[in-house]
Amino acid sequence: MTEIKNNAPAQDREQNTITIRLTEQQARKIDFHKPCLEQIIIKRRINHEPWRAIAKNARLPYVDEEAFESSVLLEYHIQLIHQNSTSDDYFLKVSIPK
Repeated sequence: MTEIKNNAPAQDREQNTITIRLTEQQARKIDFHKPCLEQIIIKRRINHEPWRAIAKNARLPYVDEEAFESSVLLEYHIQLIHQNSTSDDYFLKVSIPK
């Protein structure tokens, strides 16, 4: 299961479409369909635990290579911080089976 939500203005959603896919090594690759020049902060939580920042000033595509031994629900919060200090927030949910 993969679920993607964002709070970007409607006119920006098509341009800033985000994708996530599992790589052959079971890593998660997070990417946008266009280049992002904004500051990007990526947070992750595992099975509803507290959020933890895993990347600051990240560049996309970002690959989360941490391995998980059992089935987990991963949630990602991708925050694009614009030069005018506003931000767009994207939330991804990924269920990793056993």
